[in-house]
Amino acid sequence: MKLPSQALPIDKPKEIELLPNEQLLNYIHDVLKKKDIKDTVEILGNLFVRIGGQNLKLPPDSVLNGSNIYEKVLSDIKENGDTLSNALVRQGLVLLDWLEEGKI
Repeated sequence: MKLPSQALPIDKPKEIELLPNEQLLNYIHDVLKKKDIKDTVEILGNLFVRIGGQNLKLPPDSVLNGSNIYEKVLSDIKENGDTLSNALVRQGLVLLDWLEEGKI
């Protein structure tokens, strides 16, 4: 399974960050529709893991990585119940697992 790495150092126009949500969604969709479905799902899966992972309520010294992601997410569920953050990580992992297993 591929896990998220650091973001690529690319320059993006400041205007993109300031777009209203609907326009930003359209922009992202226009970019992703040029990719094949597997690449798109990989990008979205990694994005879900990153967004959810950065918002998990983990101890300050805790590091989320490929070798402990399942343990940390299960621990978060046990301590905080189902949250949007741990649900995003789980859904991202499901998408990445599907890719790994050739289901997409």
